[in-house]
Amino acid sequence: MLTKEKFITYIKFPLQALTSRNFYYDVLFKLRGIGLVYLLVLSFVLAIPATYKVNHVIDGFRNLELPNLVASIPPSYISETGALVTEDPNVTYKELKTSKGDTALVYNVNDENINIPLKKDQMLVLLNSRNLTVRVNDQDTAIAYTELFVPGTSFNPVEAANLVDSVFSVAKGIMLVFITLWFFCALVINALFVALVSKAIFLLFGKMKTAFINMVRLSCFANTIFAVMLLVEIMFSIALPYAVIMLLPLIYLVLFIIDFRREIEAHGVENFVARFTPEGTKVRNLDANGNEIKSSVNSSKPDISEYTQGLDSTSNRASQDNRENADNQSEVEDNTDKQNLSENADNNLDTKNNNLGKDNKDKDNGPGFFAP
Repeated sequence: MLTKEKFITYIKFPLQALTSRNFYYDVLFKLRGIGLVYLLVLSFVLAIPATYKVNHVIDGFRNLELPNLVASIPPSYISETGALVTEDPNVTYKELKTSKGDTALVYNVNDENINIPLKKDQMLVLLNSRNLTVRVNDQDTAIAYTELFVPGTSFNPVEAANLVDSVFSVAKGIMLVFITLWFFCALVINALFVALVSKAIFLLFGKMKTAFINMVRLSCFANTIFAVMLLVEIMFSIALPYAVIMLLPLIYLVLFIIDFRREIEAHGVENFVARFTPEGTKVRNLDANGNEIKSSVNSSKPDISEYTQGLDSTSNRASQDNRENADNQSEVEDNTDKQNLSENADNNLDTKNNNLGKDNKDKDNGPGFFAP
């Protein structure tokens, strides 16, 4: 049941994903199974203002009386080279006005220089030889004819006017669904890409072995910044470098793993588990060879690796602090060494134990995860 407290917690997720490093610990250890659901809900929420902006543009075209204007365009066709060509060589330039007397569409297949003053937020559609351009507040958005029509297609003004009218009639009704799906597809694709790249980076440079699904979940929430930048592009009609904004989530993940490593090295695995993981989580103890040291006390508490699905950063190597957990195994190793060593076995055994302690100290302060 969705309570008020849970609802408040959920609506904080996007803000926390943008501003809080600690939030990503909750994502890793406590929010399993909701990454794609989060992206879908985020897409729907962001699609609402984006739809408003797009519908505002559609209303602007309607105010231009665009279907009527398109019907007045001289008969033309798209050449094999993708150029708009008039069927009447004597008609290469024509200005079409609305019922209010404002110039709204310019037919200019010879690309003549024009200077038409526009009011604030007034739209002007320019049909040049190669592009259809929409001008608003001295900003031009151009679309090549080849992106709209097949080369060699006849441009029938009446048919085009009917098509424009039909598009306007259905566009506002389906725009929210369309933009939601567009956001969701873009976010999912980028989340998978960032998860793949970050997993490779952490494996090669961070010595981190983890299940791919963990990286996907972290990447889903890190992609909040990517979604926000897409919305900014739509709302403010600005073009941002796509390669830059698609890599912004990767910065979040790199900063998180740096903080992850710093927390464990500074405070130890036990303190890390107590602070960030669900209550009752235990920590595995490993010997110097990476084998798990079985405790004589049976515990039903879940191991931290069960929450991370393979995150090999949550176990302790045998050290001076946890030596008592490995007494039985150490005793077996000592007996074996005594049978095989020469008269200097005692000295060699001491040297071996000192080197083992030194190696463990040099590797890391707790998790075997950081060892090369």
